[in-house]
Amino acid sequence: MKPQARWSLPLVWLLLLLAVGPNFCAAEYRTWTAAAGGFKTEGEFMELRDGRVRMRLRSGGEREVALEKLSPADQDYVRSQNEKPGGARTDRVAKLEREAADCQTAEEALRLYRVFREDPQTTRAEREAISARFDELYVLAEKKMIRIGSKWATPEEFRERRNRANSLMKLGLEMLRLKQEEAFRSKFAEAAKVEPESIRADFMIGMLYSMLSSNYTKSKQYFDACAKREPNNVAVLNNVALAAMRRGDMNTAITNWRRAVKLGPNQCITQNLGRLVDQAAKNKISVPKASLDTAINMYGTLLTSEKFERADLKKGWMWMFIDEESMSLAKQGEKGKTVESAAPKAAEDGSVVISGGTGFVVYPQYILTNNHVVDGGTSYDIQTSEGSKDTLLRATLVARSEKPDLALLHCPDLDASPVPIDPAPLGRGTDIMTLGYPEMFVLGASLKATRGVISAVPSSAVEDMYLYDAVVNHGNSGGPVCDSRGNVVAVTTIMTNTEGKYGGGIPGAAALAFVQKHVPGFERIEPSEEKLEWPAVDQRVSPSTVLIWTRSKTPGNSVAAGSAGYYEDRDCLVCNGLSVLRCSAPGCVNGMVATRSSRNVTVAACTHCGGKGLVPCPICKGTGIDPDCVRVQPTPPPSTRPRTNPPPSARPPRTVIFGQPSIKQPKNDGSSLAWRDFVLDKRLHDRLHNAVRDNQTVDTALAGSGEKQFRAVNRDGGILIGLYFHVCDFRGATVINSVKPMYYNARGRDRGNYYGPPGGDMVSAIARPGYAVGGINVRSGLGIDSVSLIYMRINGDRLDPRDAYESPVYGGSGGQGRPPQLLGGTGEPIVGIYGRLPNDPDSAFIGLGLITVTGN
Repeated sequence: MKPQARWSLPLVWLLLLLAVGPNFCAAEYRTWTAAAGGFKTEGEFMELRDGRVRMRLRSGGEREVALEKLSPADQDYVRSQNEKPGGARTDRVAKLEREAADCQTAEEALRLYRVFREDPQTTRAEREAISARFDELYVLAEKKMIRIGSKWATPEEFRERRNRANSLMKLGLEMLRLKQEEAFRSKFAEAAKVEPESIRADFMIGMLYSMLSSNYTKSKQYFDACAKREPNNVAVLNNVALAAMRRGDMNTAITNWRRAVKLGPNQCITQNLGRLVDQAAKNKISVPKASLDTAINMYGTLLTSEKFERADLKKGWMWMFIDEESMSLAKQGEKGKTVESAAPKAAEDGSVVISGGTGFVVYPQYILTNNHVVDGGTSYDIQTSEGSKDTLLRATLVARSEKPDLALLHCPDLDASPVPIDPAPLGRGTDIMTLGYPEMFVLGASLKATRGVISAVPSSAVEDMYLYDAVVNHGNSGGPVCDSRGNVVAVTTIMTNTEGKYGGGIPGAAALAFVQKHVPGFERIEPSEEKLEWPAVDQRVSPSTVLIWTRSKTPGNSVAAGSAGYYEDRDCLVCNGLSVLRCSAPGCVNGMVATRSSRNVTVAACTHCGGKGLVPCPICKGTGIDPDCVRVQPTPPPSTRPRTNPPPSARPPRTVIFGQPSIKQPKNDGSSLAWRDFVLDKRLHDRLHNAVRDNQTVDTALAGSGEKQFRAVNRDGGILIGLYFHVCDFRGATVINSVKPMYYNARGRDRGNYYGPPGGDMVSAIARPGYAVGGINVRSGLGIDSVSLIYMRINGDRLDPRDAYESPVYGGSGGQGRPPQLLGGTGEPIVGIYGRLPNDPDSAFIGLGLITVTGN
């Protein structure tokens, strides 16, 4: 047997170095020192561009620093490296390569190389340097290759991958609509794998986290991923800056805005910088002096360029969209190109689309919408539900009103039938349907419908509007809210910033009065009395529901060319739109304050927050909207507004041994006294029995997700006095696994059935004698994460909210930090529960709601 050759380790490394080439060995790491001294780092010089030095750190990664921030010796070194033969010209080649890397097709990149090669300033050495790349691009262009990130693909491959990713993202958006967040993230993650070099999936999910849930930690995570793949994308840089600013990281925000200004300044960035300076001056935001000075200088430079207008301090922050051609979820054409932007392009008069909204025909050629939809416009285009942006109709503004938020447009070429407006008042629980064009820059410019019920009727607490739980978003504004007969009963105008995303609408009576006042010769159409199926309602109203494109000639109102638009963020900067802050009272932990004695610890509700652990934001007064912005949205109805607990005197203190109570408490909350010592009032029993018999009950909003699957009431006129839970661990979190109601009727206690899979710790939460369940606080995330019961004293045939106390919190602390959703709480007796069970027997309980009797 021949002896095996033995290679010494140093010789192997030497051969490897020779194989990699001289560039590897040429790395020159040196110690860089700050001009002010005190700070040093190890790195290799890479390039000097626009007065900034780029270096590769020995510890990994790269860093950019202004040349003047380095010591004099380091500055001399940089200049000497840059002045080497071919050094200055190499910068031109590097710039060409960067610009070509941003091209979508090989033809575009080849065109840049041709222009560079024919430039008289290009030297022979530079032509030789680009020769190989030029030949490579020539071959790619002949094959019509298309770039996906940093890779090239054939038109067929591009079309196949793009369509697959589009399908996954469409399905992901549907999962989000159904509140299945885990499935939503899963589909978008799969789409990102299909297009590993594209930023589309990560950008869209970053926008959705910022727009829908105000989760800026997650939002920044996805925008950072986009920035790694497209570091020169201005929209990405702007959004990274906003997400960082929302999280309090001002240095990162300023760094990204500074880079965005160098690459492509626009009005959105000007607005954000001006608003940052203003909010810092009002002490609403803390900005380090160096970062603030940089922001002031950038803002001043943009204004003095006379290309942009000064920031409108009554408007919010501007999140930018990337070009919609790449973000479109439409199926790819045969040539491998996406459909064009949903927004019409600049008109011949130079006007550009600055916003969009919904409207509907109320009289031949007349369209009703919101005042804030037409705000800032100099002209308006109408797109019908069956039309396209290529067949737009021009409209003129006839009348507008700030309160109510209504406007009227006249479109002579519009041939659509008017829909009747019904001024009759609606009751809580009435079924409705909304029509509109929500988030047209993200979800496409097609008509969409959602359904729900009226949750609150007009009152001063909700600015004389209806509130309903049908999902609405930006773009729904001005759209019709229809009843089951195809009549318009309200005009969508706001989206409340609550966990349930309630929509608000101007009542039909106010809308009808506005139309009668401003439409010449208006003749009212009598409301229909024929009840229809919901698809028939859609078919009747949708032909008359139009998309309104608001245009402006004002130079500063449009974003940079190539951008699909922006999303205006008016959330309060202090609470990030959550409307509440954690209680800062001394000793308050999750709403409880512990008083220690020599033998035990007494835990009572905090007097500052009423035991909730959360207090209304003092800046936005609990609205979640920045008060500097023009429109202040109303507070949610009493059934969804964060509840103020009764005073401590009405809440018996709890005694806990061995410290404070944990969030998971498998412990009976009831009294040791027997319920048989309490006699149910006959008036209450008869009222409950008759309400159940005659189906005079109302379902509260559903906490959690999914559709209603089960509904359980006590047929013997029983009032809900408590619940049994199974509390278990699910995917690393503590959740409610199953629920069983406990009632009290003329015969005494009456237990219902268990709903949900058994398992885990059994928890009994029963009211004291004389009290019943008046409401439930529910926190939902993975499923039903936690609940706490609000017990109210039985007073005649009703419950008394003034004499109430609250149970401990059962379950976990999920729900992404948002305040719990209150079900009930109005004093109406509760006769049952309804909800949604998991499809998987091993998963968490999904949805929970209450069944109350109607008020008399």
